[in-house]
Amino acid sequence: MIKKLLLPAILLILVVGYFLGPKPETPNYKGSLPELNVSISEITQYVDSTENSQELRVDNNAKIVWELGIGKPTEYVILYLPGFSATRMEGNPVHIDMADKYACNLYLARLDYHGYKESQLADFTAEGIWESALEQFAIAEKLGQKVIIMGTSTGATLGIMLAAKFPDKVHGLINMSPNIRVNNSAAFLLNDPWGLQICNIAFGGEAERIYHDQEAANLYWDTLYPATAVVQLQELLETSMVDSTFQKVKCPTITLYYYKNEANQDEVVDVSYIPKMQDKLGTPANLKRIKAIPTAGNHVIGSFIKSKDYQAVEAEISSFIEDIYGLKPWPTHE
Repeated sequence: MIKKLLLPAILLILVVGYFLGPKPETPNYKGSLPELNVSISEITQYVDSTENSQELRVDNNAKIVWELGIGKPTEYVILYLPGFSATRMEGNPVHIDMADKYACNLYLARLDYHGYKESQLADFTAEGIWESALEQFAIAEKLGQKVIIMGTSTGATLGIMLAAKFPDKVHGLINMSPNIRVNNSAAFLLNDPWGLQICNIAFGGEAERIYHDQEAANLYWDTLYPATAVVQLQELLETSMVDSTFQKVKCPTITLYYYKNEANQDEVVDVSYIPKMQDKLGTPANLKRIKAIPTAGNHVIGSFIKSKDYQAVEAEISSFIEDIYGLKPWPTHE
């Protein structure tokens, strides 16, 4: 009798032990923007002084691109939010070309923990990256009247969150390869009990080194992924990329991603979640577009470093901007 009870008892102890294991705390996503007591004439100095105080790699800093001259506002402002591990070159030249073509001031944000000479990604948290996105949006608001958020991967994740939190302030989303879920069927384990320990085992240590096919990518992407950061990234996705968030988005939205066929598609994010997200947005059907870019050949579809066809991405975004906002190319680009 005792022997018959022993195995179930051991299994019960193991199950209880698993669910009592360590896991991330649920993030508290603040719902207010920080107050920046700087004028439009002071905002460049504000950004530059902040960035110059950090030990950053060359050309990984945040940057304001004034279209009509320093300190002159534009009707539309493009805020570029990079993805996990990346900085502004991730979206180059798409963000610069679109801002220049339609005479929009451009803010190339650098999110906290990114772009440092010595990796800071071990400090990455879901709450922290959200608070950084709030500050970047507050800066972009200083540059003009209406902010359109362009983001790649997790930058698009944060853009969707901002549009849901501030539907009266975000006037458009340009999502490039949005990270709704990562392309790994076991990723859900990362923010469950013992997820960090599981990740450490998978990495063979506390971090994993990432190797890029393009040498230049090593200059603009962090190449050491701490297990703690990967766990927090999964926590960000599971707590924010949900139906209740999507339904609160009301602004015009275009979503582009790499997919050709089952053998040739985005290897970083799970593209099957992207159309599902798009369908659930609260944006009216006539104001949202979604399209796969089969010729992009890479997750990073808007970068000359990685994308095989960023021109196709620009063509789709141009059509969206002209049709939805009624903007025309600035005279120098006609």
